[in-house]
Amino acid sequence: MHLKLESPDEARALLRALTAAKFAEQPYDMDVLTSRLVARIANELSQVVREEDEKQWGAIGRQNWVTWYWLSPERREWEVALKHGASLCGAKWKDFSTERRTELVKLLVCPFGLTDEFQFRFMSELDGRCVRDKGSASKFPSP
Repeated sequence: MHLKLESPDEARALLRALTAAKFAEQPYDMDVLTSRLVARIANELSQVVREEDEKQWGAIGRQNWVTWYWLSPERREWEVALKHGASLCGAKWKDFSTERRTELVKLLVCPFGLTDEFQFRFMSELDGRCVRDKGSASKFPSP
């Protein structure tokens, strides 16, 4: 089954809706936050939007997309993703391998990306928050 989008504006609207769902302060559906399926769809939509922006606006479109895509601590989505991660991680977070933690962080911040420096910082901040919340069980999906 394929979803047919009629225009790049429809891809942008759907990407905005997915992003709003993932980065809501009080998410309605916690499964959306670390869903591999939602991440794949969001990444594909992001690619469509990026390509269209570059085609339509050239260097300005590319720069606007780069600014939007790379997540940094100053952005609201950074803190929201950390809060969601901390509420999901529980005591098992410390038992996850580095690869598993990296995967989960990428799912949490999708459709945004993290530079290596900011990925390390995000994981460190999440480590600290999960250690403080060691009484709860992990709600992250199994690998």
